[in-house]
Amino acid sequence: MPEKKKRKKQTGKYITKKMAQETALNIQAYWLNKGYLIQVWVEKITIGEARDYAVRSNMQNGKPY
Repeated sequence: MPEKKKRKKQTGKYITKKMAQETALNIQAYWLNKGYLIQVWVEKITIGEARDYAVRSNMQNGKPY
């Protein structure tokens, strides 16, 4: 019987680049559907060895201006 490969346990939550890009597109589509054109982009954030991505926009207080 072949041995099963053990998966490394995820130590924390993280956002991949693909997840961040999908989220950015969803946010932009949501506001476009309401009649607002907003700018949304993805930034790479590195703290120590952790590599995360963040979604940024030109909105203020969570709303387009």
